[in-house]
Amino acid sequence: MKIEPHRFDVGKMVSKVEVPISWDTRSGALSKYLADVGAQEMIAVLQNLTVKLRDAIPQTEDGVTKAPKISEASSKIDWNCCTCHKIQSMYRAFDDYFPLWTLWHGAPVKLRDMVMHKEWSHHHFSEMQVEEQITEGEAQGSECIKENAIENCEKSATDYDFAGDQNDIRKNCTVSRKNHPPGRVIFNKKMKVVSVLCRDGWVSFKSVIIKGRKPMSALDFYNGFITKIPKDQHKFD
Repeated sequence: MKIEPHRFDVGKMVSKVEVPISWDTRSGALSKYLADVGAQEMIAVLQNLTVKLRDAIPQTEDGVTKAPKISEASSKIDWNCCTCHKIQSMYRAFDDYFPLWTLWHGAPVKLRDMVMHKEWSHHHFSEMQVEEQITEGEAQGSECIKENAIENCEKSATDYDFAGDQNDIRKNCTVSRKNHPPGRVIFNKKMKVVSVLCRDGWVSFKSVIIKGRKPMSALDFYNGFITKIPKDQHKFD
């Protein structure tokens, strides 16, 4: 790019390279990849600099957005407002610089190694609730309120060998957040992850870091912290 005196990032483009970004690409890996691509393109431009400068074109304003300055506060999760997709986007953007974090009874906790999905749907939400029934052996005693959610629950029950007929499944599955406030934490024994309820479903992490302590696996967090307090306090703030 040509440099304009006393102006920032507005000069004509000498060269441009488009790079595809996968659904699971994280910012740290992307930065390293772009550094390599940029270095290679710089060499190519210098080898034909006169022509490149002559053919430089103005930058388009289409698709231009302002990039906000990020800080540690940017990566704090609001479980009431953030959706699964939003949290995954935050994870991809911030994890290499400001890991996602929340509070466990006043103590800051970094959430690491997120289990990502190409597509999020209420199917993940229902699976986690059925898994919780198996993990904790609780009967919620509430009914599914949507037919498509019931179908998902039935499929999940089959996947996890949940014993019972359709009436049992209806009794033990719920898509509402009435019994599970956002921030609710469970340990998924099958996947060995800590799963947290957000605005529209469950998100899972394989490890955590409590401030002042060494990184620990989800299992260690479950054994050392979750099991030490009553179930109604199993919640991130």
